Amino acid sequence: MNLTAYSYRFAAEVLNSPGFKKERRDIEGIFSAIVVPQLKPPKLRTRGGKTMTFTTAQKDLNVLLNDEFKKKGWDCQPYVTEDKVTGIKADYKKAGVQVEVQFGNMARW
Repeated sequence: MNLTAYSYRFAAEVLNSPGFKKERRDIEGIFSAIVVPQLKPPKLRTRGGKTMTFTTAQKDLNVLLNDEFKKKGWDCQPYVTEDKVTGIKADYKKAGVQVEVQFGNMARW
């Protein structure tokens, strides 16, 4: 998988700090090693006059990512706040680092 990293709210600075080197290696290792499951056949969708081809089997990719993060000791779908007031969940969390993965429909439009 090709990786593109975006630093939101100083994420790069945090992950490059000595205290989070292991978590950064986990993240990069997981995404570098996985093979993205493909839809057969791909789906075509038109929205606003724009036609897109969707090739990724999103449900299968979610299962694969959950398995890989769990193997490395990450919590899957943890609450964003400890008090759970909002009910909002992240994708993965370990040692104070929360990861949100976006690959679905909204990432394409």
